[in-house]
Amino acid sequence: MPQTPQRVQSQRSFTTPAHGRSYDPDALAGPSLSQETLDGEEIKELSADYVEETVKSLGGLPAYLRKLERRKIAAEKSRDAKANKIRALEAEVERYVLSVICFFCYCH
Repeated sequence: MPQTPQRVQSQRSFTTPAHGRSYDPDALAGPSLSQETLDGEEIKELSADYVEETVKSLGGLPAYLRKLERRKIAAEKSRDAKANKIRALEAEVERYVLSVICFFCYCH
């Protein structure tokens, strides 16, 4: 009898701090009708209860994604501000080095 491929769970999962719910994208999708679960249990039909539970488990996901987007924008702004500060400090160091060189050239 040929082996049926088994569903392998990935290590991708996360918990939203606001809701304390854990989301595993692979678990939420669930196995397709032609797949077996890891414990060998065959899925016969996609029930309304299963779909309802899956939709409920995704309830906090949009707010969590918005929060991640805000964090990304803030991190990008911080990165840009730091890069500008570094450029300004490099220019200041360059001016200082040139003034020191000019000072020694005129003194000797």
